[in-house]
Amino acid sequence: MAFWNGRHWTTDPKEQDSQARLTRSRGRRRRRTWFDWIMTATMIVALPLAAVAATERATAGPGAPSLDGDVGISTDGVAATSDGTATAMQWAGYEWRGRPPVQVGVKSYLTSPGLASAAVAAAASWSRSAVVDVVMSAGGKRGIEIYEGDYGPDQHAAWTIVTKRNGYVSAVRIFINTFKLGTASPWVMEFALCHEIGHALGLDHQMAATEASCLSPDVPGTSPNATDYQQLEIIYHR
Repeated sequence: MAFWNGRHWTTDPKEQDSQARLTRSRGRRRRRTWFDWIMTATMIVALPLAAVAATERATAGPGAPSLDGDVGISTDGVAATSDGTATAMQWAGYEWRGRPPVQVGVKSYLTSPGLASAAVAAAASWSRSAVVDVVMSAGGKRGIEIYEGDYGPDQHAAWTIVTKRNGYVSAVRIFINTFKLGTASPWVMEFALCHEIGHALGLDHQMAATEASCLSPDVPGTSPNATDYQQLEIIYHR
């Protein structure tokens, strides 16, 4: 039986087998070529989408950023200042701009009743200072924002993030971790809110305190003590 092998008519079985193999090989190459084109197009589309998704997850994050301490400063850190007669050793390196009494508003996004009440009590306790007036408000450009959320067991119970601009505070955000404080006692909640608002006003921890203070890690309390108020006067009377 004669057949056309692509070049000439032949009856040679070897040439028939060779032609069949050639035809099958060309078919496989065509399939591989289409497969390669399809896979390349898929990767061109999929890789940028995967990168965007990863970026969105990284941007959103699980919550507030983890800090080594309960106060984070976006510029310089702990320092001391002097008014010529005394030095504020609790100054954290930042302060609000203005002449005393400096009014600072607190915008609360707290939804837990215990935490919301603790924020009001903490603001009132710091307002007993002669140089700062901390008021609950609707917020605005000059204010402290307080948030709550379940940030998990590996995050702090509460922390403050302070942003400075031109040497003064431009924004403060306080975060309360309900995983640790959501079912805490009223005393603990008041201690935490008072502590973080103290940082928001520019104070660092009071070390070696002899009187209870919400800024003292050794003798904790639910309100500032006389030393805390004195430190604020040194800072804001400059």
